[in-house]
Amino acid sequence: MVYAGGRRPECEWASAARVQSKTAVLPSQLRVTGLLNRFVVVVDEDIDPMDINDVIWAMSFRTNPASDIDIIRNTWSGDLDPLIRKPSKDLHNSRAIINACKPFAWIDEFPKVVKASPELTEKTKKKWGAKLLGDAKAPRRRNRKS
Repeated sequence: MVYAGGRRPECEWASAARVQSKTAVLPSQLRVTGLLNRFVVVVDEDIDPMDINDVIWAMSFRTNPASDIDIIRNTWSGDLDPLIRKPSKDLHNSRAIINACKPFAWIDEFPKVVKASPELTEKTKKKWGAKLLGDAKAPRRRNRKS
């Protein structure tokens, strides 16, 4: 299992774990996932858990919200959790476990991922990048207000 998330600014709300076997892995209670994460996303080997775009893509195309999201209540939290009313000795929160893996029951029939080659991707960016992205070099992070 490869773990990622919780350290980079765009991932501070979630963790992602990539599993290499088709077992039911719920890494939400592992110490490595941290105390303040709200979401744990389990992904397949072909998804990079360090790339938030890959993780969200897997959630969008491989998760059935009715059956692939579980809520675990009364999980460990910490003093820094903004959802815990202060002062409080009850340091618990909830976590959502999101299964963003291919459905094992019919994995052999699951559609193959279609992806452009790196060469074609680079060629397309050179030709159409300015039209598609405009002046945007990279997404900017918004300032948060309390």
